[in-house]
Amino acid sequence: MEGLMMGTQLLVSSLLRNAAQNHATTEIVSRSVEGPIHRYGYAELERRARRLASALKASASALPTGSGRLPGIPGGISKSTTRPPARGRYATP
Repeated sequence: MEGLMMGTQLLVSSLLRNAAQNHATTEIVSRSVEGPIHRYGYAELERRARRLASALKASASALPTGSGRLPGIPGGISKSTTRPPARGRYATP
């Protein structure tokens, strides 16, 4: 890919892989709305992200072709639900 700044695409999966390889034990700390604190490393984050991606692929492959709907997502995914929020509110379909 001559003339480009990077030799690879800038993907979230690439960022996670790099973080898992180079900062595997660096701790990520988050808190849910209910209050519990969760602690895990980048290696664990990458493993969980891969499991989620695999589950989503399996769910999507079980759908009829062209349905555009994923289980657990009311109305499926469409352009109207992926727009950025307007004036600080969530976009509605």
